[in-house]
Amino acid sequence: MKANSYLADENGERIDLEKTLKAEVENTYIPKTLRIGKRKQLRVYLIAEKLSEAETNKRRRSIRCRAKRKAQTPSKALLRLAGYNLYITNTEERQLTPKQVCASVGIRWQVELMYKCFKSIGKLHVSRSQKPYRILSEIYAKLIALLIQHAVMLVAGYRHIQQSFIKTAKHIAGYARLLTLSFHRSKTALRETLKTIRCSFENGGTFQRSTGKNTTFWKLKEATENP
Repeated sequence: MKANSYLADENGERIDLEKTLKAEVENTYIPKTLRIGKRKQLRVYLIAEKLSEAETNKRRRSIRCRAKRKAQTPSKALLRLAGYNLYITNTEERQLTPKQVCASVGIRWQVELMYKCFKSIGKLHVSRSQKPYRILSEIYAKLIALLIQHAVMLVAGYRHIQQSFIKTAKHIAGYARLLTLSFHRSKTALRETLKTIRCSFENGGTFQRSTGKNTTFWKLKEATENP
């Protein structure tokens, strides 16, 4: 949410968000049902996530640096509210807790990770042709290959908790030729190839997730178990 947004209570009276949040001293997650906009006053569910002092100072420095590059002066409201992550949604509190909303916002990049994987491994954005229909045919062929690759990952035992998506996709891509040949030979040959890939998963391999990182799965699990 933008710092200069017009916020009002359920009766349509404008509120001072900074004062409202400061009153909630002990809470890390502060949920509020408010109305946003001066004219339409849409009903929204606002979640404020309180940041640590170090995070707040870092954000204020970033705001000032960004404003300086543009030869502008940062607004006082923006600097005062820098101590919070502010999210607005039409999702109701009974559907998602404040902690779950914050966790969901923090993992949106996973969608981008899928596209990144498609581009870097599937070369979806690369073509040597200049003919539009040839390029389109290439894109569809690569998308089919990527779907098959994903299906093989799941069949072979990909475990999203321990294993990196991109490393696993690259590992499967290395079996592309063998999978194609097995598919043309027989069902038995294909099953044997899938077993070989599965064994490589069970034995560990070089596609394990880097240690010391909070995975998306665990972030969602924590938000669900400890709302």
